[in-house]
Amino acid sequence: MVSSRVLAGVMFVGLALLILSGTAEKPTGAFITDTESSAGNSFSVAAVFPSSCGNGEVEEGEECDGNLGSCTTLLGYSGMRGCTESCLWDECITDEYCGDGTVNGPEECDDGVNNGVNCLSDCTLPSMCSARPDVMLVFQRSGGTSGDMDTLKAAAHSFVDNLTPELDGPHIGQASYADEGTLDQILTGDRAAIDAAIELLDTGSNTNLYGGLLNATTELTGPNDRNDAGSPDYMILIADKMPNKPGNPGTGEAAAIAQADAAKAAGIKIYVVFVGTNAGWIDWYRTNIPTDTTYFFSASDYSGLEAILWGIAHCQSP
Repeated sequence: MVSSRVLAGVMFVGLALLILSGTAEKPTGAFITDTESSAGNSFSVAAVFPSSCGNGEVEEGEECDGNLGSCTTLLGYSGMRGCTESCLWDECITDEYCGDGTVNGPEECDDGVNNGVNCLSDCTLPSMCSARPDVMLVFQRSGGTSGDMDTLKAAAHSFVDNLTPELDGPHIGQASYADEGTLDQILTGDRAAIDAAIELLDTGSNTNLYGGLLNATTELTGPNDRNDAGSPDYMILIADKMPNKPGNPGTGEAAAIAQADAAKAAGIKIYVVFVGTNAGWIDWYRTNIPTDTTYFFSASDYSGLEAILWGIAHCQSP
């Protein structure tokens, strides 16, 4: 009589031959057969079938097996990679690069052959802190600010000190608005001229935000505006009331939104600092005027304005 141990061995060898010949599917890892003899002695028969690179199946010890995979390059671009003869991933190949005219991977912008104008040659946007920005301060001077004008002026002077305007450095100009918008100071590196314009701010009636934004946009797209690659354009708007001019509140709001959109389309980044606690007004300004919500700040009163402007000047959150 053939023992169970011998039968198990024969079965095992037979299965192994079938696997090696391709007749049976190879198991993953170890194949184990347990048999108990008639004498009550138990035993195990086991074998480990090593992975086979090139069979089209990704097995233990392999990263791939004849397939392609998506990947990301060290520079952050998306690409594809093939599989080597050792079943390991090959290098990541991409056709994306800075200068191809499409914003890819880590890029902030990509104007293709026009890089170096509005978009820097490394496909990043100039920042207020890393370049010589052209900045227009836009002040609301309608009735709501009359009691806080001194605090507003002090915060504005502090911002000028922090940004340190000079001939070959940051340039600052000023627009303001009440019943109408006015250009109070052209873009300049003359700190004394900027401070003088701030001191001349006075209160008026009504709130023509459109007029303030229009004057600032005109200055930032006019002859005093420098090449945006080295001198990016910014507005910093400080407001505490809803627009009600030109026309009426409805047309005033619509005109302000349209002008803000026009400024942004011209490459101007708009910061907004709203002073006050009216939730509806805060939401309107946050939603409609700044470049995006990260460019929006609010303070419950004018005592918080200086800290916010300090953060903007230093590219930090206050």
